[in-house]
Amino acid sequence: MKILVTGATGKVGQAFIRRFLAERGDGTLRAFCHNRMLESTDRLEVVRGNLANRADIDTAMEEIDRKSTRLNSSHVLIS
Repeated sequence: MKILVTGATGKVGQAFIRRFLAERGDGTLRAFCHNRMLESTDRLEVVRGNLANRADIDTAMEEIDRKSTRLNSSHVLIS
């Protein structure tokens, strides 16, 4: 399973990433970052993009099973 996390550098996104990686032994995350970047690991892939750019979103969504959106501290999980 691969999950796309937007808003990955925010407080809620960071908490989600830490908890997922600590509690789930399976699956990987793709962090969609705009201005601030995260460091990639074996289970965290980081891509740079802009949510206002459809091509960036399409590229980020390749091979994604689930999407977790973190905007303005809201949580939306689409499966």
